[in-house]
Amino acid sequence: GLLKKTPLNKPIISFIFINIFSTLLGIISSPLNPVSSLFYVLKYIEYLMVYFLIINNLYDYKQSKKFIAFLLFICFIVTIYTSTQIGKTSRVTAPFEGAPEPNTLGGYLILLFAISLGIFLYSKSVIWRFSTAFLCLFIIPSFLHTLSRGSYLAFIPMYLTFIILSQKKRVVLIIILLSFIFIPSILPSFVSQRVASTFIPGKMYEPLGTRITLDYSASQRIENWKTVFRRLPERPLLGFGVTGLGYIDSQWTLVLAETGIVGFWIFTWLMTTIFTNVVKVFKTISDNWSQGLALGFLAGFIGLLIHS
Repeated sequence: GLLKKTPLNKPIISFIFINIFSTLLGIISSPLNPVSSLFYVLKYIEYLMVYFLIINNLYDYKQSKKFIAFLLFICFIVTIYTSTQIGKTSRVTAPFEGAPEPNTLGGYLILLFAISLGIFLYSKSVIWRFSTAFLCLFIIPSFLHTLSRGSYLAFIPMYLTFIILSQKKRVVLIIILLSFIFIPSILPSFVSQRVASTFIPGKMYEPLGTRITLDYSASQRIENWKTVFRRLPERPLLGFGVTGLGYIDSQWTLVLAETGIVGFWIFTWLMTTIFTNVVKVFKTISDNWSQGLALGFLAGFIGLLIHS
Protein backbone atom coordinates (compact mmCIF):
# COMPACT_ATOMS: atom_id res chain seq x y z
CA GLY A 1 0.00 0.00 0.00
CA LEU A 2 0.88 3.67 -0.13
CA LEU A 3 1.35 3.95 3.65
CA LYS A 4 2.58 1.15 5.88
CA LYS A 5 0.09 0.46 8.67
CA THR A 6 1.21 1.78 12.07
CA PRO A 7 -0.55 2.95 15.27
CA LEU A 8 0.09 6.58 14.26
CA ASN A 9 -1.65 6.51 10.87
CA LYS A 10 -5.13 7.46 12.08
CA PRO A 11 -4.10 10.36 14.37
CA ILE A 12 -1.63 11.72 11.77
CA ILE A 13 -4.16 11.61 8.92
CA SER A 14 -6.83 13.12 11.22
CA PHE A 15 -4.44 15.93 12.20
CA ILE A 16 -3.65 16.66 8.53
CA PHE A 17 -7.36 16.73 7.71
CA ILE A 18 -8.30 19.09 10.57
CA ASN A 19 -5.51 21.53 9.59
CA ILE A 20 -6.72 21.59 5.97
CA PHE A 21 -10.39 21.90 6.92
CA SER A 22 -9.86 24.62 9.56
CA THR A 23 -7.66 26.63 7.20
CA LEU A 24 -10.08 26.41 4.27
CA LEU A 25 -12.87 27.49 6.60
CA GLY A 26 -10.70 30.37 7.82
CA ILE A 27 -9.93 31.48 4.24
CA ILE A 28 -13.62 31.48 3.39
CA SER A 29 -14.83 33.30 6.50
CA SER A 30 -11.94 35.63 7.37
CA PRO A 31 -9.20 37.66 5.64
CA LEU A 32 -6.58 34.88 5.80
CA ASN A 33 -3.91 35.03 3.11
CA PRO A 34 -4.72 31.83 1.17
CA VAL A 35 -1.23 31.43 -0.34
CA SER A 36 0.59 31.87 2.98
CA SER A 37 -1.87 29.72 4.94
CA LEU A 38 -1.97 26.83 2.47
CA PHE A 39 1.81 26.73 2.13
CA TYR A 40 2.12 26.55 5.92
CA VAL A 41 -0.35 23.65 5.87
CA LEU A 42 1.83 21.94 3.25
CA LYS A 43 4.83 22.47 5.50
CA TYR A 44 2.99 20.78 8.39
CA ILE A 45 2.15 17.86 6.07
CA GLU A 46 5.79 17.70 4.96
CA TYR A 47 6.95 17.22 8.56
CA LEU A 48 4.46 14.39 9.05
CA MET A 49 5.34 12.75 5.73
CA VAL A 50 8.94 12.34 6.91
CA TYR A 51 7.57 9.72 9.32
CA PHE A 52 6.01 7.73 6.48
CA LEU A 53 9.08 8.21 4.30
CA ILE A 54 11.15 6.42 6.95
CA ILE A 55 8.55 3.79 7.90
CA ASN A 56 7.92 2.76 4.27
CA ASN A 57 11.63 2.17 3.73
CA LEU A 58 12.43 0.43 7.01
CA TYR A 59 12.65 -3.34 6.65
CA ASP A 60 14.80 -4.96 9.34
CA TYR A 61 16.69 -4.55 12.59
CA LYS A 62 20.13 -4.19 10.97
CA GLN A 63 18.90 -1.37 8.73
CA SER A 64 17.31 0.44 11.68
CA LYS A 65 20.66 0.48 13.50
CA LYS A 66 22.25 2.04 10.40
CA PHE A 67 19.53 4.72 10.37
CA ILE A 68 20.18 5.56 14.03
CA ALA A 69 23.95 5.57 13.45
CA PHE A 70 23.54 8.15 10.68
CA LEU A 71 21.09 10.14 12.82
CA LEU A 72 23.71 10.40 15.57
CA PHE A 73 26.50 11.08 13.07
CA ILE A 74 24.55 14.04 11.65
CA CYS A 75 24.12 15.30 15.22
CA PHE A 76 27.91 15.07 15.62
CA ILE A 77 28.41 17.16 12.46
CA VAL A 78 25.83 19.73 13.62
CA THR A 79 27.57 19.95 16.99
CA ILE A 80 30.94 20.53 15.30
CA TYR A 81 29.31 23.38 13.37
CA THR A 82 27.78 24.92 16.51
CA SER A 83 31.05 24.51 18.43
CA THR A 84 32.79 26.77 15.92
CA GLN A 85 30.32 29.54 16.87
CA ILE A 86 31.13 29.46 20.59
CA GLY A 87 32.86 32.69 21.55
CA LYS A 88 31.97 34.31 18.21
CA THR A 89 28.22 34.75 18.71
CA SER A 90 26.10 35.28 21.79
CA ARG A 91 23.93 32.22 21.02
CA VAL A 92 24.75 29.25 18.80
CA THR A 93 22.29 28.12 16.15
CA ALA A 94 21.88 25.30 13.63
CA PRO A 95 23.18 25.25 10.02
CA PHE A 96 21.07 26.50 7.09
CA GLU A 97 18.81 28.75 9.18
CA GLY A 98 17.73 32.10 7.82
CA ALA A 99 16.87 33.88 11.06
CA PRO A 100 18.80 32.25 13.93
CA GLU A 101 16.55 30.15 16.17
CA PRO A 102 18.62 28.70 19.05
CA ASN A 103 15.47 27.36 20.73
CA THR A 104 14.98 24.92 17.83
CA LEU A 105 18.57 23.75 18.12
CA GLY A 106 18.07 23.27 21.87
CA GLY A 107 15.10 20.98 21.29
CA TYR A 108 17.03 18.98 18.68
CA LEU A 109 19.97 18.51 21.06
CA ILE A 110 17.65 17.45 23.89
CA LEU A 111 16.21 14.64 21.74
CA LEU A 112 19.58 13.44 20.41
CA PHE A 113 21.20 13.64 23.85
CA ALA A 114 18.40 11.47 25.27
CA ILE A 115 18.66 8.87 22.48
CA SER A 116 22.44 8.73 22.91
CA LEU A 117 22.16 8.34 26.69
CA GLY A 118 19.56 5.58 26.34
CA ILE A 119 21.75 3.55 23.97
CA PHE A 120 24.80 4.17 26.21
CA LEU A 121 22.95 2.78 29.25
CA TYR A 122 21.59 -0.38 27.58
CA SER A 123 23.77 -1.38 24.63
CA LYS A 124 26.23 -4.24 25.16
CA SER A 125 28.43 -3.06 22.28
CA VAL A 126 31.63 -1.26 23.31
CA ILE A 127 31.62 0.77 20.08
CA TRP A 128 28.03 1.95 20.61
CA ARG A 129 28.61 2.76 24.29
CA PHE A 130 31.83 4.68 23.63
CA SER A 131 30.44 6.67 20.67
CA THR A 132 27.17 7.61 22.42
CA ALA A 133 28.97 8.60 25.64
CA PHE A 134 31.30 10.81 23.61
CA LEU A 135 28.38 12.39 21.76
CA CYS A 136 26.56 13.16 25.04
CA LEU A 137 29.62 14.98 26.38
CA PHE A 138 30.20 16.74 23.05
CA ILE A 139 26.60 18.02 22.92
CA ILE A 140 26.67 19.74 26.34
CA PRO A 141 28.75 22.88 25.47
CA SER A 142 26.61 23.66 22.40
CA PHE A 143 23.44 22.95 24.36
CA LEU A 144 24.46 25.43 27.08
CA HIS A 145 25.40 28.05 24.48
CA THR A 146 21.94 27.99 22.91
CA LEU A 147 20.86 30.01 25.99
CA SER A 148 17.43 28.46 25.41
CA ARG A 149 15.55 28.57 28.69
CA GLY A 150 12.85 26.29 27.30
CA SER A 151 15.55 23.72 26.50
CA TYR A 152 17.10 24.05 29.96
CA LEU A 153 13.67 23.44 31.48
CA ALA A 154 13.03 20.46 29.18
CA PHE A 155 16.27 18.81 30.31
CA ILE A 156 14.82 18.23 33.80
CA PRO A 157 11.82 15.99 32.87
CA MET A 158 13.95 14.32 30.20
CA TYR A 159 16.51 13.25 32.81
CA LEU A 160 13.85 12.40 35.41
CA THR A 161 12.42 9.90 32.90
CA PHE A 162 15.72 8.03 32.94
CA ILE A 163 15.79 8.05 36.74
CA ILE A 164 12.22 6.74 37.02
CA LEU A 165 12.16 4.12 34.22
CA SER A 166 15.74 3.01 33.69
CA GLN A 167 16.92 -0.30 35.10
CA LYS A 168 20.35 1.34 35.29
CA LYS A 169 19.30 3.79 38.02
CA ARG A 170 22.67 3.58 39.77
CA VAL A 171 24.53 4.77 36.65
CA VAL A 172 22.00 7.55 35.98
CA LEU A 173 22.16 8.77 39.59
CA ILE A 174 25.97 8.68 39.59
CA ILE A 175 26.00 10.81 36.42
CA ILE A 176 23.66 13.39 37.94
CA LEU A 177 25.60 13.37 41.25
CA LEU A 178 28.88 14.03 39.43
CA SER A 179 27.12 16.78 37.47
CA PHE A 180 25.98 18.49 40.68
CA ILE A 181 29.55 18.30 42.02
CA PHE A 182 31.49 19.48 38.97
CA ILE A 183 29.14 21.49 36.75
CA PRO A 184 28.69 24.50 39.12
CA SER A 185 32.46 25.10 39.06
CA ILE A 186 32.67 24.95 35.25
CA LEU A 187 29.21 26.30 34.37
CA PRO A 188 29.59 29.42 32.20
CA SER A 189 28.34 32.53 34.01
CA PHE A 190 26.18 33.49 31.03
CA VAL A 191 23.97 30.42 31.59
CA SER A 192 23.02 31.43 35.14
CA GLN A 193 22.65 35.05 33.98
CA ARG A 194 20.30 33.92 31.18
CA VAL A 195 18.09 31.99 33.60
CA ALA A 196 18.10 34.84 36.12
CA SER A 197 17.20 37.35 33.39
CA THR A 198 13.78 35.71 33.10
CA PHE A 199 12.74 37.50 36.26
CA ILE A 200 14.18 40.95 35.65
CA PRO A 201 11.65 43.76 36.04
CA GLY A 202 9.26 43.75 33.14
CA LYS A 203 5.58 42.98 33.30
CA MET A 204 3.99 41.95 36.57
CA TYR A 205 1.90 38.77 36.70
CA GLU A 206 0.07 37.07 39.54
CA PRO A 207 -0.23 33.36 38.68
CA LEU A 208 -1.98 31.50 41.54
CA GLY A 209 -1.86 34.66 43.60
CA THR A 210 1.96 34.98 43.55
CA ARG A 211 3.37 38.21 42.11
CA ILE A 212 6.32 37.78 39.74
CA THR A 213 8.01 40.03 37.18
CA LEU A 214 9.10 38.65 33.82
CA ASP A 215 11.36 39.93 31.04
CA TYR A 216 10.03 40.92 27.61
CA SER A 217 10.50 37.49 25.97
CA ALA A 218 8.74 35.52 28.69
CA SER A 219 5.98 38.09 29.19
CA GLN A 220 5.37 38.25 25.42
CA ARG A 221 4.64 34.51 25.38
CA ILE A 222 2.13 34.89 28.19
CA GLU A 223 0.52 37.77 26.32
CA ASN A 224 0.24 35.54 23.21
CA TRP A 225 -1.37 32.78 25.25
CA LYS A 226 -3.83 35.25 26.79
CA THR A 227 -4.75 36.46 23.28
CA VAL A 228 -5.50 32.89 22.20
CA PHE A 229 -7.74 32.18 25.20
CA ARG A 230 -9.50 35.53 24.77
CA ARG A 231 -10.20 34.97 21.05
CA LEU A 232 -10.93 31.23 21.15
CA PRO A 233 -14.64 31.62 22.13
CA GLU A 234 -15.17 33.22 18.69
CA ARG A 235 -14.31 29.88 16.99
CA PRO A 236 -13.97 27.29 19.75
CA LEU A 237 -14.37 24.05 17.80
CA LEU A 238 -12.23 24.52 14.68
CA GLY A 239 -10.09 27.56 15.49
CA PHE A 240 -8.93 30.27 13.10
CA GLY A 241 -7.00 28.14 10.60
CA VAL A 242 -3.24 27.92 10.10
CA THR A 243 -1.67 31.42 10.54
CA GLY A 244 -5.10 32.65 11.68
CA LEU A 245 -3.75 34.30 14.84
CA GLY A 246 -0.21 34.85 13.62
CA TYR A 247 2.99 33.63 15.28
CA ILE A 248 2.52 31.97 18.68
CA ASP A 249 5.64 30.68 20.42
CA SER A 250 4.08 27.55 21.93
CA GLN A 251 3.09 24.40 20.07
CA TRP A 252 0.17 23.54 22.33
CA THR A 253 -1.35 27.03 22.22
CA LEU A 254 -0.67 27.29 18.48
CA VAL A 255 -2.59 24.07 17.78
CA LEU A 256 -5.49 25.32 19.92
CA ALA A 257 -5.57 28.67 18.08
CA GLU A 258 -5.34 27.19 14.58
CA THR A 259 -7.56 24.10 14.86
CA GLY A 260 -9.68 24.74 17.96
CA ILE A 261 -10.78 22.19 20.55
CA VAL A 262 -11.24 19.47 17.90
CA GLY A 263 -7.71 19.88 16.53
CA PHE A 264 -6.26 20.13 20.04
CA TRP A 265 -7.93 16.83 20.95
CA ILE A 266 -6.52 15.16 17.80
CA PHE A 267 -3.03 16.53 18.54
CA THR A 268 -3.28 15.21 22.12
CA TRP A 269 -4.44 11.84 20.71
CA LEU A 270 -1.35 11.74 18.49
CA MET A 271 1.01 12.60 21.37
CA THR A 272 -0.67 10.04 23.67
CA THR A 273 -0.45 7.33 20.99
CA ILE A 274 3.27 7.96 20.56
CA PHE A 275 3.79 7.86 24.33
CA THR A 276 1.80 4.66 25.01
CA ASN A 277 3.36 2.74 22.12
CA VAL A 278 6.93 3.67 23.06
CA VAL A 279 6.27 2.66 26.69
CA LYS A 280 4.86 -0.65 25.44
CA VAL A 281 7.95 -1.28 23.29
CA PHE A 282 10.30 -0.37 26.14
CA LYS A 283 8.59 -2.75 28.59
CA THR A 284 8.16 -5.73 26.24
CA ILE A 285 11.25 -5.78 24.01
CA SER A 286 14.14 -8.01 25.04
CA ASP A 287 16.95 -6.64 22.87
CA ASN A 288 19.17 -4.32 24.93
CA TRP A 289 20.05 -1.86 22.15
CA SER A 290 16.40 -1.45 21.13
CA GLN A 291 15.36 -1.04 24.75
CA GLY A 292 17.91 1.75 25.17
CA LEU A 293 16.70 3.41 21.97
CA ALA A 294 13.07 3.22 23.16
CA LEU A 295 13.87 4.70 26.58
CA GLY A 296 16.06 7.40 25.05
CA PHE A 297 13.37 8.40 22.59
CA LEU A 298 10.72 8.36 25.34
CA ALA A 299 12.83 10.64 27.56
CA GLY A 300 13.55 13.01 24.67
CA PHE A 301 9.88 13.00 23.67
CA ILE A 302 8.78 13.97 27.20
CA GLY A 303 11.43 16.71 27.21
CA LEU A 304 10.08 18.05 23.90
CA LEU A 305 6.50 18.08 25.23
CA ILE A 306 7.71 20.48 27.95
CA HIS A 307 9.98 22.36 25.53
CA SER A 308 7.02 23.04 23.24
